[in-house]
Amino acid sequence: MALSRPTITTPGSTGGGGGGGASQGVSANAGTDSSQGNNNNVALSGSATNGNTPYSYAWTVVSQPAGVSSASITNSTSASATLTGIDGSTNGTYVCRLTVTDANGFTSTDRVSVGVEVSTGGGWTDLVNMSFSGMSNQSLTDGAENTIGSDVFWLDGLSGTGTAAIVNGSGLEFSFPNQGGQFSVLLFKGTGISKVNGQWPRFRVAAAWDSINYSSNSDAVGLWVCGLPYSGTQKVPLLKYQYKRNNASAFVMKPAIRKGNLDSSGSDVTHADVATNESTSMVMDVTEGSGGMWRFAYTEGTTTIYSAGSGTIAGSGVIGQGEFATDDSTYWDEGSFNSGPYMGIMLRSTSNGSQSAILKQLIIQQFL
Repeated sequence: MALSRPTITTPGSTGGGGGGGASQGVSANAGTDSSQGNNNNVALSGSATNGNTPYSYAWTVVSQPAGVSSASITNSTSASATLTGIDGSTNGTYVCRLTVTDANGFTSTDRVSVGVEVSTGGGWTDLVNMSFSGMSNQSLTDGAENTIGSDVFWLDGLSGTGTAAIVNGSGLEFSFPNQGGQFSVLLFKGTGISKVNGQWPRFRVAAAWDSINYSSNSDAVGLWVCGLPYSGTQKVPLLKYQYKRNNASAFVMKPAIRKGNLDSSGSDVTHADVATNESTSMVMDVTEGSGGMWRFAYTEGTTTIYSAGSGTIAGSGVIGQGEFATDDSTYWDEGSFNSGPYMGIMLRSTSNGSQSAILKQLIIQQFL
């Protein structure tokens, strides 16, 4: 038995009429609790006793770790099923429920748990995890470093009429008109991140946007990951991921990677635009996988950031598409700067309008 004793219910309100005493004694067994430190699928082995055969089985996922929504059950109407979609980088417990119904409609339920414990030597760990709606009021200065909490961010590119301010209870509010098609960015300085065995760790950036308002075509909000502090010029290495207005009735997800020699302006390599439902709230996520392959994902209509590996895929690509040094440098090493990445969000506008958006939360992680 697993989490609790089986519960038994009777069909209708007859108190067990037609089923006999044996039917009321049907008992479900969801199997034995388990734990693991990876995202391997888990075999679920249920059974039933007493009652009248044949039995029918129904498995469901009752709960999963906070921020995880990927778990599901295959062969869910069989005694033997499989729990899939486990996030091996997130600590927590998955609880599955087995409901058994006998031939006379009497039911019994039982639960089993699968605990996932991330190894202390690996997994996604936070570099930045800021819920701006809970912070004290603070106005940010464009073209300067801004300290928010204990972290330092570079803000650059807002027009003279643009503003960025944390408003308690709302979030980090941006007004970004009059940028003439140029980008503005708020970037976390990754200069204090340590290499592991001479290599940079993998990174992830996720942002929750709300109250997105565009005025013109090509207006956008999104994510930005680069190797140099941005000050108006796009340079390799660079990843940018836009939620962009193509026209008044077509908003798209637009992943792009800058291609060329390190420290050159290069040119964009873009993925095909992905159509959206033109939501005013959005979670956007870029996650670096093995070999420098980045995964672009999103979820519309929410401001709850999901776990790494979740969300709808908008595309993927490799940042390292230029010429590389032959020493231990990776694509974050910019000559003598050796500075590491700058990671955060971007905004773009093309007119004098009412372009605005609220950044509710920003998460930046490294995989060790």
